[in-house]
Amino acid sequence: MGIRVDDGQSQKLAALLLEVRKECLRATSSCLPVLETLRLAVWPHVQAEINGSLSPWMPGWNLEPLRGILAQAGGVSGMGTKMAFRHIFKAAGDTIFANLQGVTTDFKQQDYQELCNAFHSTDLKHIAFTFVRDPISRFISGYSEIEYRTRTGLDWPIFGSLAKLLREYPVGSAVRAAAFFEEFLRSGIDVNGHVRPQLEFLQPLSGCSLPMDFIGKTERAEGHWAKLFELQNETVPEFDSLLALHSHGWRDEQAMKTFLASSAKYMRALCWLYLGDFAVFEYELPNECRQEPMQSAVAMLRREPLFLQMGIRVDDGQSQKLAALLLEVRKECLRATSSCLPVLETLRLAVWPHVQAEINGSLSPWMPGWNLEPLRGILAQAGGVSGMGTKMAFRHIFKAAGDTIFANLQGVTADFKQQDYQELCNAFHSTDLKHIAFTFVRDPISRFISGYSEIEYRTRTGLDWPIFGSLAKLLREYPVGSAVRAAAFFEEFLRSGIDVNGHVRPQLEFLQPLSGCSLPMDFIGKTERAEGHWAKLFELQNETVPEFDSLLALHSHGRRDEQAMKTFLASSAKYMRALCWLYLGDFAVFEYELPNECRQEPMQSAVAMLRRVSLSGNPLA
Repeated sequence: MGIRVDDGQSQKLAALLLEVRKECLRATSSCLPVLETLRLAVWPHVQAEINGSLSPWMPGWNLEPLRGILAQAGGVSGMGTKMAFRHIFKAAGDTIFANLQGVTTDFKQQDYQELCNAFHSTDLKHIAFTFVRDPISRFISGYSEIEYRTRTGLDWPIFGSLAKLLREYPVGSAVRAAAFFEEFLRSGIDVNGHVRPQLEFLQPLSGCSLPMDFIGKTERAEGHWAKLFELQNETVPEFDSLLALHSHGWRDEQAMKTFLASSAKYMRALCWLYLGDFAVFEYELPNECRQEPMQSAVAMLRREPLFLQMGIRVDDGQSQKLAALLLEVRKECLRATSSCLPVLETLRLAVWPHVQAEINGSLSPWMPGWNLEPLRGILAQAGGVSGMGTKMAFRHIFKAAGDTIFANLQGVTADFKQQDYQELCNAFHSTDLKHIAFTFVRDPISRFISGYSEIEYRTRTGLDWPIFGSLAKLLREYPVGSAVRAAAFFEEFLRSGIDVNGHVRPQLEFLQPLSGCSLPMDFIGKTERAEGHWAKLFELQNETVPEFDSLLALHSHGRRDEQAMKTFLASSAKYMRALCWLYLGDFAVFEYELPNECRQEPMQSAVAMLRRVSLSGNPLA
């Protein structure tokens, strides 16, 4: 997405973080060099915080000790997928081991080399995954771990010199934590990596690369464990967060917290050192670290909708081609480039044979690029200025709670105005205010059903005549509110796309530029989580979060019509699959789960592939 911040330092830092994300999540040989470049870029900021002049310690800590340590794990899932867990220290590794052991066969803790070689030599389907942790929380826990090892003699002589240094200070004291912190800034300390940045764990070892297919967060371990198995279409096993849980010293952790709280500069020094982890793994910066250029650099990365081309290892060439096309759709349409429409046309041609196969049809495809001219005079978009002076532009996607968003936006902004698209877009680009463009989307099937109800209402009331004139003639042959009437609409939808106003057209089509004016999205919320995403929209601008009233301007034109369409779609899975193919871009780009009827190949794998490259930098809430 276009980055409009003018701070050159932030832009350069964001560009470097993009490279870090691209190379390290792919586990390429360039991961280590780009991490070194990042270290050199952040080091002056680290030193500025502590008024120091230390030489930087570099990434690429000696991984050789990991050769003989069984710190990774692999196993085979119930449905025959080879699962490889790359363990990042102090990120719930023992708990993941214990849970993985309980749900896989051939479970084995291995050193990295053995795990990596076995992963690439298997004929089974396979998935590589890891879990990460909030960088500051992990540093504090890592300090406690290392304290335990120095006091018990574990890992001697690795921690020999550190033990000598720390014994000068009382155990569990803030001054002892301060001595550790100072040594950490001087040397990086830990050959085992308990306090080294998590991105360093993703570099290849001895020429064997293990790109991540899935990265979960320990803070949401139960939900992300479930998502890991859902992506493989497996029954989700229970996750026990208490298995193998251990803590080596609450007192040590409290001591480090006390030290870090004694001055914001210590927290900022850590944030600079862990900047890659914060940015790539999408952790919020602590309040102390929300300063320039760090804050803008991280924000820019979040706005970049396509952050990498992670290697896709699924063997189905059809799925791969479809996933590659979806990547292009996401890139161009979230950026609102002139290439959005052409790539949507390519996607339509790619999915159309699947649509026709489901219905045993031979219809010609109707194409994206429906006539947007009627929107010129329709005040279907909205803009206003927030309490802290941010110009807010709402791009309205029909049947995605637009009237409710209008009503809430009107209540919390000055200069609120409903506008046509051209007026909104021109005003947005001509303002000197800070500005943010946003929209809300909706589950594609739910939206189609609601769109049908809306169009039924318009045909029966004569609204939008003559747009729906021919449709009204077609539908009057069937009883109102009947499944056969819904079936007739569905058939016409497949034939023509029906709606010039877009109530049932794919949501991605709303993101294309109109008359040369482009409005890239900075934020995309979901109507299903409107209240929380409304809050997040304002939090991203560091604004007070206004209350969201989900009942404002709410309207429904026909529960009976909606039920009729649901009944029709439920009559055969092929109808649902035809819809899924038509709305494939919406499902994939806006990250909605495919219905059970649609979890088939190549659709399922293509969507899963896109999910594996969308961990960061997406305007989606």
